[in-house]
Amino acid sequence: MSAHDLLDKELTYYGDAGILRFATNSAAGGHGPGGGGGGGGTTPPPYLAGGTGSFHINLIWDSSISSAPSGFQTDVKATADYLAHLFTNAETVNIHVGWGEINGQGMSGGALGESMTNGYLENIATLETQLGVQAANEPTSGYGWVSNAQAKLIGILAANATGTDGYVGFGTNVQWNYTYGANGIGTGTQAGQYDLQGVVFHELTEVMGRVSMEGVVYHGQHLYSGLDLFDFSGPNMLQLSTAGGYYSTDNGTTDLGNFNGSTGGGDIADWASATSITQSGTLTDGDQDAFNAFGRSGINSDLSHADVQLMDSIGYTLSDLGLLA
Repeated sequence: MSAHDLLDKELTYYGDAGILRFATNSAAGGHGPGGGGGGGGTTPPPYLAGGTGSFHINLIWDSSISSAPSGFQTDVKATADYLAHLFTNAETVNIHVGWGEINGQGMSGGALGESMTNGYLENIATLETQLGVQAANEPTSGYGWVSNAQAKLIGILAANATGTDGYVGFGTNVQWNYTYGANGIGTGTQAGQYDLQGVVFHELTEVMGRVSMEGVVYHGQHLYSGLDLFDFSGPNMLQLSTAGGYYSTDNGTTDLGNFNGSTGGGDIADWASATSITQSGTLTDGDQDAFNAFGRSGINSDLSHADVQLMDSIGYTLSDLGLLA
């Protein structure tokens, strides 16, 4: 497959299993309606999260949702609404949602959530210009990978293209506790239960492009995501490997959060759960970060300021609510 052919193809990234795998799909408009797996009941109509704002998340329910616990849909809708209101970009992100499956496929054992993200390749220099990267060792060869949601921001896809941008699935082997405070943030997670809100934030933002490639080779070409261009090993030096690193918006001067890397399991783009500095100072005391590689039971899971900054770095313009998060 030639380099030109690569630029014409849509790729699907499989996350949350510690695996980098790609499937090549048709480039024009993305996937049609997919997913569906197992519930046997009536499939609810799609839900357009985001209200009257310009940024929307279109939740397309698989039939498996009919088997989900009471309140699951309500909680996923509310979390997607909150997330959508953090941004002002004029686009709609189309995401299929499964219960105990993802796009009709079984989930990894013990997984709280999994995602599959459709995306496109573009010239790496173009991506660096779009995101304002100026590191001394920025990649000069290979390709930039952008999610479909990011592709809509830069004109590769129409902002309201109806093809599927990604898939998320939520595990059935855990118990959920999920209540809302006045500001829409989950509270009251009980011992032995996981905060569904954090898992929803985690998976939806991966479909939006919160993933790392870090030079993975695909058809002979090294790939880098937008997030890789904010992963530093030191001042003015990008990490450009799966060894981890830290998130910085000032060319590596300030460490805003430590990435998980490949040694601890889980996704390399998540925060390293044990050492991420986003766990202190930016969240309510005792809460955990929704972007951590691993969640703990009995603890509320929220978005930190670094989480919202990260989404801004990869192309999402913050609303007034996002600036305050």
